[in-house]
Amino acid sequence: MQVFRCIICQGLAVSPVTTPCLHNFCFSCMKRAFKTTVSKSCPYCRQKLTDFELTTNEQLMTALRTILPG
Repeated sequence: MQVFRCIICQGLAVSPVTTPCLHNFCFSCMKRAFKTTVSKSCPYCRQKLTDFELTTNEQLMTALRTILPG
């Protein structure tokens, strides 16, 4: 279940976002993290995310719905 966990809030990733460095976050947690910083970087490993756009990882969301229905 660790793969489905948001690194910021430690809960299940709600509307999961996966960074190019393959870390998962809730969409809302990432949005908040990006709002408070000038340069975008991964909150976990600090890799620069210059051209990264916040989009939901639909495959991960489908997997979550399959494993944890409701």
